[in-house]
Amino acid sequence: MKKHLLAIAVASAVAVPAMAQVSISGRIDTSIQRSEDSAGKSYSKVESDLISTNQIIISGSEDLGGGLKASFSIVSPFASDANSNPFNFGGRGATLSLSGGFGSIDLGRSPGNMSNSIMASSVVGNLGNLATVQARPDNSINYSSPNMGGLVVRVLHGLGNDGADPRTGEQTEVSLSYSAGPLLVRLARADYDGVGTFGAGDELQAQVDYNFGFAKLNARYRKQTSDTAATQSLKRYGIGFEVPLGDGVKVAFDYQDWDNNATANTDQTKTTLAIFKDLSKRTNIYAAIQMENFDSATLKDADTLAVGIRHNF
Repeated sequence: MKKHLLAIAVASAVAVPAMAQVSISGRIDTSIQRSEDSAGKSYSKVESDLISTNQIIISGSEDLGGGLKASFSIVSPFASDANSNPFNFGGRGATLSLSGGFGSIDLGRSPGNMSNSIMASSVVGNLGNLATVQARPDNSINYSSPNMGGLVVRVLHGLGNDGADPRTGEQTEVSLSYSAGPLLVRLARADYDGVGTFGAGDELQAQVDYNFGFAKLNARYRKQTSDTAATQSLKRYGIGFEVPLGDGVKVAFDYQDWDNNATANTDQTKTTLAIFKDLSKRTNIYAAIQMENFDSATLKDADTLAVGIRHNF
């Protein structure tokens, strides 16, 4: 009798499919700022996204057996200061993925291309953002190889917009990421069709991080060139240091240089100093000052002073 009941229990367990695991996570970053902009106007405001972009992530996965897994991720930005930038479902990416021993293939609006990752790698977060032509390409196919001794290869192709000319916004990117102990190196090369300031063109991005223990170094570089006007180019680089002081406190310094020969009066440098204090594993407070200096006869130097709080959930 016991054997019979055990057989029924095992059969019932096998017959019921495994449920997909779904989770909700995200972060919220809100600060009080005092700014003087490039037009010389001074103002105070409560603002979102100074260090990190506010977002809600709905994600899930299902074990398909045989080493295969299906997963999805929907990343949605929202404003925490006003309704000027309301909740945008899937605005920062929406993908469906299949992964296994071969690596992973993502379909959708990819939030995980390498250019986007390098763009956001600064020690001062969004304040050190070098920007990129198309951070989250539409209609994309993104392949990531398995980790091969610290090396990961990615190939992404975005098929462009669903408009009269579907190729508008088409993008192809090949990237490499290598991690070994305290060292992280990432390199990405992307080609665009009808995207950004230069229209058709290409972009090169690189990042190097090294953790010395007493300090972390971050260096990053971006170069964009035009296929139709060889003289048009945009170069940006940034270098930063992050130093832990103990008791959850760290200071960060970042310097950027922007050189744009396609648009007059846009060359500039940015210098940022920030201090962070962890209140828990998920919450910290910060203070930051950023000074922007323009090589321009019309734009004034601009400063931003801010204090804020950031929470991950």
